[in-house]
Amino acid sequence: MLYSYDVLETQYGSDIHPGGHWFPSRCQAEQRIAIIICYRNREQHFKMLLGNLHPFLQQQQLDYTIFLVNQHGQESFNRGELFNIGFIEAQKYYPFTCFIFHDVDLLPEDIRNIYTCTDQPRHMSSAMDKFDYKLIYPKFFGGVTAFSTDDFLGTNGYSNVYWGWGGEDDDMYSRVVYKLKKSIIRYPIEIARYKMILSNKHISAPVNPHRFEILHSQYDFGLDVRVHAEMCHGMAQYGRCSTNSQCGCLHRSTTNCSGICGSLRLTCSQLVSCEPSTNACYQPDHVCVNHPRCNVRPVCYPLSMTDERLCPVRPKPGDGICADATWARMGTTVAGGNSVGDGLNQLDQPFGLFVDENQTVYVADFANHRIVKWIRDATSGQLVAGGNGADDHSNQLYYPFDVVVEQDGTLYISDSYNFRVQKWFRDAQSGQTVIKNISVHDIAQDDQGTLCIRSRKGRNRNREIYVADNANHRVLRLNFETKKILIAAGGSHGNGADQLAFPNGVIVDQLGTVYVADTDNRRIIRWPRGATTGSIIAGGHGPDSEPDQLDNPTNLSFDIEENLYVVDPSNHRVQKFAIDKSMC
Repeated sequence: MLYSYDVLETQYGSDIHPGGHWFPSRCQAEQRIAIIICYRNREQHFKMLLGNLHPFLQQQQLDYTIFLVNQHGQESFNRGELFNIGFIEAQKYYPFTCFIFHDVDLLPEDIRNIYTCTDQPRHMSSAMDKFDYKLIYPKFFGGVTAFSTDDFLGTNGYSNVYWGWGGEDDDMYSRVVYKLKKSIIRYPIEIARYKMILSNKHISAPVNPHRFEILHSQYDFGLDVRVHAEMCHGMAQYGRCSTNSQCGCLHRSTTNCSGICGSLRLTCSQLVSCEPSTNACYQPDHVCVNHPRCNVRPVCYPLSMTDERLCPVRPKPGDGICADATWARMGTTVAGGNSVGDGLNQLDQPFGLFVDENQTVYVADFANHRIVKWIRDATSGQLVAGGNGADDHSNQLYYPFDVVVEQDGTLYISDSYNFRVQKWFRDAQSGQTVIKNISVHDIAQDDQGTLCIRSRKGRNRNREIYVADNANHRVLRLNFETKKILIAAGGSHGNGADQLAFPNGVIVDQLGTVYVADTDNRRIIRWPRGATTGSIIAGGHGPDSEPDQLDNPTNLSFDIEENLYVVDPSNHRVQKFAIDKSMC
């Protein structure tokens, strides 16, 4: 039966939460399961699978979320890399304990085939109708597989170098047996039964002619290829990505907006071209990148030249703050401050901001329905998005809350009253909707370049999320590893050193110290990790417009020198408070 998304929505949408998440209402499931599905040009198969899988998993009373990874473009299909991408992205969503990697054309037949994980990887689909419900060979490990999170990490994930059909499943079998040193378990044949969806219109990926060569070479291209190389996102080819000026951003062969940070001192004669039809590299520890100074075709680049010791990461705002740092009592106005208005030297209830590495300030000018850019020491701003009235056309914004800017000047904007996230390229006259039908407040971008849709949140680099729990006058800290939620600041309403009043913005430095826009107390509070009280570092002198005052601050940020920037909406300005590191 062919399903439409409307039919699927009618049948299952009322019970499924945003993001494809379902959980039983009358019991608590033992595992939190991520179902990873990858495909290309097989939408009807995907709809049929959803129509089968949702009732199947719900009958098993599982807590599950379905993730789809769709490969675009004309390059050969890479099933293993797509599964790795799904695993990495799903972990950003929630700390799942179990991962099911699922082909899009396989439908489970027996409800006793329970979609959970054990302490050993499981081959779920050992009996397919295409093969007369028989295991076609002892080491077969394709179709549907189940891994605990720790086991999948222990294998280093699927190989990334099998372009085209075949090889990655046998490779994973070897990883489980020889790298993880575990055996693979299976349900009995009468339970592990699957029906394969057949289609005359679908053309399978071409066979990878190198699959046996790769399989017997013991290359270990998996998750580590993505983790060990410092990534550069939203940066031009050869853009500055390290404190070492001899390093630059080398775009991956599949994209022109992100890549790896590597040394540019290699001579071109040391680099060989990627495999022409697949852009694959068969040398150990190499990745396919664009390097037009050397070759018009992509080349295989050694990951040894991306080592952080060779190309140290550029410091990020907040990395250099010591425990004894202070900030100037008097702030200076770096945007607005010329009373309320819609002139380019004015703001009207600004809400969000972004500070780039040049100390240029981008302001979400909320009530003017625009984004304005203020270059350092400028007396007026430049219009970079919106400003054409409040509506939902592509050149308009409607009460924008926040903005994020990539290094190439691309803007991502939370267009709150249009319930969308807009992407505006540098110097563009209109934007593109990248997410729609979403109630969005703050947005941010993590260290891997992933756009995060947030609601008054901050994030540190220890897999923790900080949330400004506005109505409960506190900041919460969620640890992804322990799943514990702790109070990081505040906890009761008031203006004491241990209290907050309707906090909004939150940022965190490398020490785990929390900085809070304590909105109704009209101050910025610094709260060290584990402390029971905080200290005022800006504002706190009443609601007025003097340099040492703030009026309902909503957002805050550091620049690369750790100077503090605060959005002061009722004064229609952004204030900068210079850091003093003399006591460090």
